[in-house]
Amino acid sequence: MDESQVSDKKNLEELVRTYPNSSRRLMMTVRTFSIDEDDLCESERVQSLYVSPYGLAFFGNRLYNEGTLLKIYVPIPDYWRRKQRFVSYKRIDVPTSLQVLVKVALCQEKGKFGRRKVTLVEMLNIDRIDEEVLKEYLGEEKNNRSGFGEKLEVHFS
Repeated sequence: MDESQVSDKKNLEELVRTYPNSSRRLMMTVRTFSIDEDDLCESERVQSLYVSPYGLAFFGNRLYNEGTLLKIYVPIPDYWRRKQRFVSYKRIDVPTSLQVLVKVALCQEKGKFGRRKVTLVEMLNIDRIDEEVLKEYLGEEKNNRSGFGEKLEVHFS
């Protein structure tokens, strides 16, 4: 790994970690991205550590290789109500999460015996409107509705 890659990862970590209110705790679904529909990709439920328009960091049980593409479903409270402020169309179903395509920048084992993994991912593709919804959600004052307590600081080394 050359110095520019290390510096890019540190910059990404800093952007994600320091984004205002990025420490929201959400239970997200992560799936390895595959263009081949016949390729069955298992999904994993993970807990967000940081959420931002630049990328995400999360706790999970899998160790992902650097560069792996993932599709992540990010549940935003009142997602459809929030999105309706930006769009004029109606839907019969009520979506509860936005979907993003990300690339694994870093994945490390943490905790006893390396059971928990912390993964840092870079945002590759997010719908323009979904990005606005995410920014609006992160811009709200946090009143600790998540029930996860104080902000947890995790740094990649």
